[in-house]
Amino acid sequence: MGAVDLLLAAAPAFGIEVTLSAGGVAHVTLPLARPSGKSGTYELELHERHHGHVLVREQPQSRRLPAHCPERHINGDGSFCLYWQEGEDEARPVTDADSATDWWVLLNRYLNRQETAAQLGHWVGEARAHGDAAQHQRAAERIAARFGGKFAEDLRGGKLRVQRRERHSRALLELSRGDVLIARISTMPTAQIAHDLACPCDAGASPIGSCSSHRNDLKELILAVRNWNEGERRFYERLRAARVRCCGTMRGCPLQSGVAWGSP
Repeated sequence: MGAVDLLLAAAPAFGIEVTLSAGGVAHVTLPLARPSGKSGTYELELHERHHGHVLVREQPQSRRLPAHCPERHINGDGSFCLYWQEGEDEARPVTDADSATDWWVLLNRYLNRQETAAQLGHWVGEARAHGDAAQHQRAAERIAARFGGKFAEDLRGGKLRVQRRERHSRALLELSRGDVLIARISTMPTAQIAHDLACPCDAGASPIGSCSSHRNDLKELILAVRNWNEGERRFYERLRAARVRCCGTMRGCPLQSGVAWGSP
């Protein structure tokens, strides 16, 4: 069985009605139950891709969501980016009954997040960066985990920020945790974190030069977050150059006139 056929076989357990099925393409009606008790329906189309992957998007004539919104993880062709969440680095193929069930669960979770985003004007929960920036986000998350759970959580929560500044005619990258500056480093390739800097890891404020591998780890983290930010900026610059318009549903969207990426 192909991936779409496996999904259709699992669909009745979710109350999903199949309205068309032919040649790896299917149209379905999905009833979405919200935690609040409210409900709604989505008219969706599924398209089989290679190696067990399935593209899913709304049917154009019955669209409830924006046709394209990076901030809401809707691609330019209207397809859903289901793998926005922590740990979902790559799309998981649909290869058997269990993975088909998991796929429908993930889709329901995604659509519930969409309903929440429509109400609040921002995405709730963790999110993957866009385009090439995602690989730098993953790198930053792996490095942050070496400093402990609290530190890694601060990265995921947006409390760790890297900014470029000029100081005494030198270009510096400064890492802040909330409002507190915790490290700075020159942009020169040979630059290093100072040996006597207090390590920001969960274990305490030991000198970073004698705290495991954290001196080099912190440099790698600063560069990864910088590259993550730059990747996001370039992503939105390309969309602006292509004259992609903001759908108007998300506050602070970088596609809005006068809003820069990273603005609160």
